[in-house]
Amino acid sequence: MLNIKAFPFNPFAMNTHVLWDETHEGVIIDAGNYTNEENIILLDFIKANSIKIMSLWFTHNHIDHIIGAKFLCEEYSVIAKSHTKGKFLFEQKIKMNHNVFLLLTSIDLFYNFSKHNQYLLQ
Repeated sequence: MLNIKAFPFNPFAMNTHVLWDETHEGVIIDAGNYTNEENIILLDFIKANSIKIMSLWFTHNHIDHIIGAKFLCEEYSVIAKSHTKGKFLFEQKIKMNHNVFLLLTSIDLFYNFSKHNQYLLQ
C-alpha cells in the first residue's frame, strides 16, 4: 500500500510530499522546506514513521520546489531527480542576479545543487 503525507511549506505554501510503502522505503517530492522549523517537522515525521528516503524528485525546478533540496540531499545522502526539460530553469537561476535569490535562500544552494541533481530523461 502506498502512503502519502503532504506538508505545505515555505512562504508560497507549496506542498512537499512524502511517499512510502509497506517496506518503509520512500521518496520526497518537491523540497519546499525552507525554515529550520520546516526541516524539523519533515525530519521528525520521517523518523517517527521509520521511512528510509531513497530519492528526492521534483515536479519542476521552480525555487519553491527546490529550496530545501541541498538540505535533504545532504541529510539523506540521496540524489535529486527531475525531468531534463527542467534543466534550463536551474541554469537560468545561476545566471540571474544573485540578490533576487538571497531574499529566499543562500546562493550556495544553487552552486551546490548541481552535484546533487540527476536528470531522469535525456
